[in-house]
Amino acid sequence: MEFPLLSMRETLLRLLLACVLGGIIGLEREKSHRPAGFRTHLIVCMGSCLIMLTSHHMFYRFHLFSNADPARLSQGVISGIGFLGAGTIMREGNNIKGLTTAASIWGVSCIGLSMGAGLYTLSIIAALLQMGILVWGNRFPGRFIQREITFSLILKVQGDTEILPLFDAAVDQYGVYIADMNISKEGDKQSINCTLAIKEGQKRGFVNYFYNNKNVIEVSVLDLG
Repeated sequence: MEFPLLSMRETLLRLLLACVLGGIIGLEREKSHRPAGFRTHLIVCMGSCLIMLTSHHMFYRFHLFSNADPARLSQGVISGIGFLGAGTIMREGNNIKGLTTAASIWGVSCIGLSMGAGLYTLSIIAALLQMGILVWGNRFPGRFIQREITFSLILKVQGDTEILPLFDAAVDQYGVYIADMNISKEGDKQSINCTLAIKEGQKRGFVNYFYNNKNVIEVSVLDLG
């Protein structure tokens, strides 16, 4: 069976469609202020498509003279894209950010490869699925699992009130996980500086517990993720 050489029209169509699909997914990441946005996803998808088209062309040119494998170049894309994805993963305190963006970059590279192979329907469906996952995927687990958030809390009390029993009572009531805590005393003031993890729906009640306590003179909260 003769392996057909793609026309320039077909080649350009595949490249343009790869740009469109990668760009659509990149727009969502750009809107979410992620480190890899519109241009990164567009270039990755277009470049992956180009690699697959190049593999197609090389196989057509040389398959009669060697045991050519059109998947060899694309295999390098799948392996190499991991380095680009790793660059979007960052550690901020106790949180890891960028994993979803790294996964989306890997995903658009796969979409580009499939578009380069001429799998139009499959590529478009995959792009729509990936877009749906990025836009609505984080809402689905929230219906079944309450998200846990991390924040920094500073409390100060003045007078004879012991700050630790007050803090422990709130921690027990709201099921808070203590990641780090430092207690200090200066004159008649006591303070706690801590990093906590709590279920998202419980945070407001936990913080208000201290706001509503007349013995607490200062409450400072900083969200960490």
